[in-house]
Order: sequence, then C-alpha cells, then structure tokens
Amino acid sequence: MPLFRSEAVARGDQKPFGEVIAWRSRGLQCFVYVLALLVAGGLAFMLGREYRAMTSVIGYSESSQGVADVRSTQAGIVSAVHVGQGQWVEQGDRLISLDHRRFNTSGTALNDAQKAFVERELDQIDTVVDIQRHLFEQKKADLVARRAWFADQIESIENELGLGEERLSLQHAEVTARQALYTEGVVTRADLSAERTHHLSLKQHQLRLKRELGMARDQQAELVRELHRSTSQFDVEQADRRLQQIQLQMSLAQLDGQSRSVALAPRAGWIGAMHVSRGDPLDAGSLIASVSGSQEVGRVILLVPSRAMGEMRLGNRVRLRYDGFPYQKFGFGTGSVTAIDSSAKLAQTATGQTEPVFEVEVAVDRAPAAQIVNGMLVRADVVTRIQPVWRWMMQPLFDFVARG
Repeated sequence: MPLFRSEAVARGDQKPFGEVIAWRSRGLQCFVYVLALLVAGGLAFMLGREYRAMTSVIGYSESSQGVADVRSTQAGIVSAVHVGQGQWVEQGDRLISLDHRRFNTSGTALNDAQKAFVERELDQIDTVVDIQRHLFEQKKADLVARRAWFADQIESIENELGLGEERLSLQHAEVTARQALYTEGVVTRADLSAERTHHLSLKQHQLRLKRELGMARDQQAELVRELHRSTSQFDVEQADRRLQQIQLQMSLAQLDGQSRSVALAPRAGWIGAMHVSRGDPLDAGSLIASVSGSQEVGRVILLVPSRAMGEMRLGNRVRLRYDGFPYQKFGFGTGSVTAIDSSAKLAQTATGQTEPVFEVEVAVDRAPAAQIVNGMLVRADVVTRIQPVWRWMMQPLFDFVARG
C-alpha cells in the first residue's frame, strides 16, 4: 500500500509557474486624478480669471446737477433758521440769520448810538410825510369840491343861457310882429319901443351870462391847474422824503450789518443738508447748508488721499456701498470715474485721519434699491488695475527681472 495517495503525488509534481503582475492601489490612483484636476483647474483659473487691484476710499452722494455749499462769512451766533432740510428755495432766499455782537463788543456801544440817531431821523421823516400827506389830502379835497361847485355853476349858467336864447328868439319874433303892426297903425310907437327895450335887456342879460360862463370856466381851469401843481409838488416832496428814508435805511442796514447778517441761497434748489441750528456758534467759513439743483442723486464725490491718486484714471470702475443701506440687504451700487480734481484740500479719510485729499467724481450707473439722498456717506472700492491672475502671481518675478 503506497504511502501517499496518487492525487497528492500528482499535485506535488506540478511546478508553480505563472505571469508576474504589479499590484495597483486605488487610493493612489484617485490621488493622481484629483491632483491632475487641481492642476488643470489652477491653470484654467490663472489663465482665464482676472485680478482686480482696489483702493478703498470714502465719499458722499451728490445731486447730478451739483451741490452749492453755503458758508458763513463772519463769526457769529445763529439767531434764526429760515429753512429746513428737503425744502425748495429760490436764489436769494434767506437761509439763516447771524448775530455778530457777541464776537465784536468793542464797537457795540457806538454802533447802538448811531442806530438810535438814524432811527430817530427816520421817525421824524415819517412824521413829516404823514403831515404833508394830510395837508395835501385836505387841499386836494378842497380843490375838488370847488371844481365840482364851479362845474355846477357852469351847468346852471349853460342851462340859463339856453333858456335865454329861446326867450330872446321869441322876443325877436314879437318885436318883428309889433313892427309890422306899427306899420299898419295898429299899435303905437310907445308899444313898439317897449318891446324893443325888453328885447335889448334880454340880449344884455345873455351877454352877462356868457361873461359869467367864461369866468367860471377860467376859474375851473385854474382850479384844475392848481390841483395838478399841488399833486406834482406833493409827489416831488414825497420822492425827496422817500430818498431820505432810503438813505437812512441803507445807513441803518449798514450799521445793522455790522452786528447782524443773513446767509442767502446762492442758487435755486433743494436744501440737501442743514448743518446748523438756532443758537449754534459759527466761525468764519463754517459750513451752513448745501443746496442741490435736483433731488435725483446721480453722482458720488470721493475723497481720495494723495497716496492713491497715482492710479486714479478716468473710466475706472467703482463699487459703492452706502452707509444708510447695508449692501448685504440692498446690494452694491456701481459707477465710473468721470472727473478728477487737480487741487487738494484737507478732509477726513477712511482711516479717520485728516490729510490732503483730491475730489474724484463718479457717475452712478446703478444704485441700490433704496431712496438715496444727498450727502449720504459712501464707501467705495475703486478698481485701479486689472490683470490676469497668472501675471499677478508672476509680477514679483517680472519686477526682479526688470530690476536686474
């Protein structure tokens, strides 16, 4: 009996020959795929995307027709405010009244004495004007009454003359008839003489009435001339008095202007912002109000510090964020740079420091879905440079090569 079975011996005789293959890890394969995708995505990003260099500045919204700032010319206390924010004003309308007496006490006593003297002179002229007007009205009433009386007299005389002419005509016919009767011997010579005498008396009466009518008309014409002379003289005297009043009022205004002044609107428009209230002290040059030509906010004025002016160009795109309307809710506004001021002025920048800034005008082409008003604070991101991402990443190398 064999020691091993035949099946076992046959399997033992088989030799382990075969093909050697490499083992592949699925994790490493996924890593390679992911790395390739990342490299391809990075290349596509660097080649297809742009890098935008931005400068953040602050500014304020403004009407598309511009805003005129009103500033005080002298130091003083605001004694009255005549307008409010959002109110429409015409050119020359009063905005505020200023009292300068607290800031100029040296000449206050002399100024008050001069004003009191001028005011007394004005009162005296007013009294004289009233007296002259009263006397003129009395004289005018008398002349008008006398003219009316003469008009009645003239009308009465004219009526009497008319009746006299009729009587004279009848008497003439009577004399003619008596003459015929006398010729025929019907009446005596005495009757004829009596009729002729009566006719002559009627003629003399008519002549006397005509002389009275002429005298009445002359006197009426003289009254009319006297009324015209009195009126002209009164007008001349009143004009002289008015001239004196105007001169004294100008003197009073000049004296009053040394202690008070009024700020006027330089143009017609809306009061965009009122920076003062009653009782506020103001220095010379203090901002009082801003007057805009329109309530439509069509531009933004940016206050750009000098360190950022080198990259400011016309046409630069700007992203706007209005402080009154959070961009997370209302979105951004956008615009383009349309004007760059070449003169600097001192103002507070986004960093809170006071430094020279330049005004840059931005035309707004898209505003947030909100009611923007003049003077609203705006934070802006100005796109100063646009270049591909790969160039931005390689810029240090380019700069090094350029320096070398």
